[in-house]
Formats: sequence, structure tokens, C-alpha cells
Amino acid sequence: MDLCLIFIIYLCFSLFVFNRGTFIMEYVGEVLDPKEFRRRAKDYAKDKNRHYYFMALKSDAIIDATMKGNISRFINHSCEPNAETQKVS
Repeated sequence: MDLCLIFIIYLCFSLFVFNRGTFIMEYVGEVLDPKEFRRRAKDYAKDKNRHYYFMALKSDAIIDATMKGNISRFINHSCEPNAETQKVS
């Protein structure tokens, strides 16, 4: 499955100034089905992995950026998220 998620900025507080509608970066990770997602979530919890990064692309496709992700997994981790994801194929 070829997949590209991009983050579009609305209002950002960072070291860089982004204009509204600016592409930030591609979200990278492994695409999982729901069964594999549940298995991984249990494994991460069992291993006491305190930080894991899942993004639900749709109900049957979840992206796991925990081990094979990039720094995009940290975007929007706030109480007031200010960017959105868009699927590009």
C-alpha cells in the first residue's frame, strides 16, 4: 500500500514560522490492520514501553510510528493541536 500523510499547519508554535497551509512533513510508519494493531498495543504495554505512536488512518489501517517512524510522530502532541493530516496517494 503506497501511502503518504502530510501535515498542514494552521497555527504553529515552534522554532520555525509556518504559514497556514504549509506542508510540514510526511508521517512515516508501518501500516497495520486492526488485528496487528491490537497485538502490538498489548506487546508494547507488556514491555512497559511508555511511548508508542499510533495514528488511525481509517478503521482498517493504523499507522505505527513507534519503531519505524520519523520525527513527524511528535507533531500535534499538545492540548491544542494546530495541524491536520491529509492522505495523499
